[in-house]
Amino acid sequence: MNSPFNYGWLALAVVISLISAWTWGYSHGQAVSDQRWKAQRATEAFDHQTIERAKEHAISSQFEAIQDQTQAQLAQARDYANAANAELGRLHERLAAMRDNAERIDTTTPGSCQATRQASMVLSDLYQRDSKRLAEVGAAYETARLRGLTCEQAWDSLRRTFNR
Repeated sequence: MNSPFNYGWLALAVVISLISAWTWGYSHGQAVSDQRWKAQRATEAFDHQTIERAKEHAISSQFEAIQDQTQAQLAQARDYANAANAELGRLHERLAAMRDNAERIDTTTPGSCQATRQASMVLSDLYQRDSKRLAEVGAAYETARLRGLTCEQAWDSLRRTFNR
């Protein structure tokens, strides 16, 4: 029963089996390779995200520290400004008292005393106005200076972080 026809079918079945096994092996190998590549890319992406989150956290912490320091400096500047305003108020009270006292003084030369009193009143009023304005400008300048220093510190912090 050895006919060539039976061997042909058998040879064809073997060839089809080999081609099927080769195709299956190739596609399986490709799938495994893709899975490894995807896993490696996912690990790299996760590591990159972790590093970036750490950088963001470091920057955020630096900014918070700079903000806290600036808020403390601004509070201290406000305290100094309040103390200066209180001292200025006491000085203004003394000037008002001196002016009131000068108006009560009776001298023998009423004309010269009147001119002196008027000049001292004008100078006193000018001093009060100018000293108040100077206090306002000084407080605004100090606030702007501290905010500028804060901005500079934040910029330097960012530059150091990204130049690493």
